Amino acid sequence: MIQIFIKKEEENQILKDFISKSFKELSLSKISKSIKNGDIKVNHKKTTWNYKLQENDSLQIFLRLKPIKKELKLNFLEAKPILNVIYEDKNIIVVNKPRGLICQPDKNEKIDTLNNRIKKYLYEKKDKNYLEANLCHRLDKYTTGLCVAAKNQKTLTELNNLWNTEAVSKYYLCLCYGKFKKKSDTLKDFIFLNEEKQIMEIDRENKFNKEIITKYRVIEQKKDMALLEIQLLTGKKHQIRVHMASIGHPVLGDTKYNKKGNFGFQFPCLTSYKIKFNFDKNHFLHYLNKLNLEVKNIKFK
Repeated sequence: MIQIFIKKEEENQILKDFISKSFKELSLSKISKSIKNGDIKVNHKKTTWNYKLQENDSLQIFLRLKPIKKELKLNFLEAKPILNVIYEDKNIIVVNKPRGLICQPDKNEKIDTLNNRIKKYLYEKKDKNYLEANLCHRLDKYTTGLCVAAKNQKTLTELNNLWNTEAVSKYYLCLCYGKFKKKSDTLKDFIFLNEEKQIMEIDRENKFNKEIITKYRVIEQKKDMALLEIQLLTGKKHQIRVHMASIGHPVLGDTKYNKKGNFGFQFPCLTSYKIKFNFDKNHFLHYLNKLNLEVKNIKFK
């Protein structure tokens, strides 16, 4: 068993995020499963993945792992020096993620990730927050567009807590298959991971209680394809791709969920193109409300 005591400067972090940063060899799905099964406990009790850590909490980890060493590691400097910065201030940095770049390390790529490119960028411009910088959310490998990273722990914790609330509005553009009868709609369903097929699936009987809410608006209809603006009101893995496929209008180029036709597109025609903030006036991030974060002139190839 590994035991960790939470220090003052580590409190208010989400348990799942803290474990992910402390044990790089653990995937997010493995962490979630370990917490659910009681292999990771807080104060000797089972808890949930989104538990907010408090000072002096005791973590018990019943897995064979090696904690990350405390010495400074600069392996992120090996990441490619390619980064399209859209906006930056003392608390956040917003970048435009290219297709094919993963956000965080996985079993196939440990170094050249979007998160590491951001750290490298900040390190080379002598920003003292380069080690604390971390993405607040993820995009799929082949999804392009806006990604937000926090440059300090206070901002990261706050954005993690508020990301799927009305404080942050997230908009996507995508090309979908078919002719839409409804020009706009709000889709509400439940989602789960089919572990045997390794895909996300819609669960309309609500057995798993993971609700997804997706709003869409048809911008332009052309024969058997349409350009949509989509707003995510929840944030689950593959949410847009699964939700649109479930109503018979899969994202073009999505070889995992599109069984109808891709019209020659080899990658999902999906991009995170706009983010709006709506913090309370007394919130320390309230100044972000005036930002117009938007990617223009988007072309799907």
